[in-house]
Amino acid sequence: MNAIAIDFDGVISDFTGNRPFDNLNPPVTGAIEAIRSYQDAGLNVVIYTTRAGSLKEVNYISQWLRLYGLENRRIEKIDITNKKPPAIVYLDDRGWLFTGSFPTADEIKAFKTWKGF
Repeated sequence: MNAIAIDFDGVISDFTGNRPFDNLNPPVTGAIEAIRSYQDAGLNVVIYTTRAGSLKEVNYISQWLRLYGLENRRIEKIDITNKKPPAIVYLDDRGWLFTGSFPTADEIKAFKTWKGF
């Protein structure tokens, strides 16, 4: 296992709430460059998103990556899935770092992403 799993909405794509699938925001600053650097370091990049429920949606994400400058040779090496893949680390804007104790229900209810959602 030599994969890094990256969430799409809010991490790669600059998510600002519910948007139609065919009207996605531009990338978060540095996202495309980070994908390149992970691949150059020998990591397998996996993009996971609930948006990847069909081949049409997976292809749309590939087209979006291409639109924002990621090269075809790199896109071809990325697995795009709607399931949580095995990985050494997960980059997700809706994650809670587990450090041995569970958050309270109030802490979970108060959780905000880095964008404040």
